[in-house]
Order: sequence, then C-alpha cells, then structure tokens
Amino acid sequence: MSFPIAVLVSGEGSNLQAILDTVHGRGGIEVVCVASSRAAARGLERARAAGVEAEAFEIGGYPGREERDAALGDWLEAHGVRL
Repeated sequence: MSFPIAVLVSGEGSNLQAILDTVHGRGGIEVVCVASSRAAARGLERARAAGVEAEAFEIGGYPGREERDAALGDWLEAHGVRL
C-alpha cells in the first residue's frame, strides 16, 4: 500500500534530501510533490532532480494569503497527499 506524502520547503531543502535518501520509496512511502513559498528555494531543484513534482506558491502570485493557501491545498489534494 502506498502512502503519498508532500514536503514543504523554504530554502536549501536539506531536510527534503534526507527524506528522499532515507524514506522515499521505502515501506510504501512516496514523496509525490514538494512545495515552497519561494520560487528560488533550492529544495525545489532537489525535488525535480529526484523526479518529484515541485511547485512554488509565492504570496505575490495571489490576491492574498487565503487564496494562496487554498491553491496549495487544492494542489496537495490533487496529488493524493496523505501527510
């Protein structure tokens, strides 16, 4: 049974890398997507290099925080994220 998870990053993505190295693909756990509030976050590059979909949800791209948060929630739901 698969357990899809998302990882939220804000910078270098060192914690993401640790998750990819130690957990991803083991015991049914799959990192299915990575999101950040910063388009320049290196963690997004790390995700893409590992073949994981990554997206930035910068507050400036939305009318307000609520709209940005709703877009992020919809994106996570579309990926079937459970954690």
